[in-house]
Amino acid sequence: MDWSKQDVIAFVHITSRIAERPHDELLFDVEGTGTPYFCFLDADGKVVARLDENDDLAAFETGRKDILRWRALLAKAKAGDKSAAIDAEILACLLGQQDYDDLEEKLEGFEPSEAQAEQLRGLEAEVTIAESQQMLRQARGDQETREGVAEDFEALLSEDKVPLREASRMFFWATLGRYAADKGKTELLMRSVTE
Repeated sequence: MDWSKQDVIAFVHITSRIAERPHDELLFDVEGTGTPYFCFLDADGKVVARLDENDDLAAFETGRKDILRWRALLAKAKAGDKSAAIDAEILACLLGQQDYDDLEEKLEGFEPSEAQAEQLRGLEAEVTIAESQQMLRQARGDQETREGVAEDFEALLSEDKVPLREASRMFFWATLGRYAADKGKTELLMRSVTE
């Protein structure tokens, strides 16, 4: 790969906390979630993309391509392309540069296409997935909590809000599949198996 100065750099940082080392807090500065932690930084040290789902070479290459696509969309948006501006903001959210609330605020007054609206619904589902995973960790597998999460996911599905990220989708459909099997919801079970 040819990485010019204008491209981003990637890093892996394991916190060691050695006083004379200036970047020992880097993992925390970029809100790393554990070690090893992979993300792309620009020349100023700002996070451009996070590799939260996979840490293999294919994910690295996909991340690099997404960043280049994001930059191209920004250039089109700067030239006045409103659709590209929406796509750039959606991709920035997927890359981990901003959260969904920031995205919603930035897109006020924009008219997304149907494909963009579908992605926005998917990003909204991602927020619910993350909150649900945290709630389940805190509840330590409580049956009532699991059932409540599954009901929330079923409500998302009824609104065509299906998460976009692979790991989120797997969790979403597995949760719905278990719930459907327990409740005898055949149609939902079949859909969860085929998605």
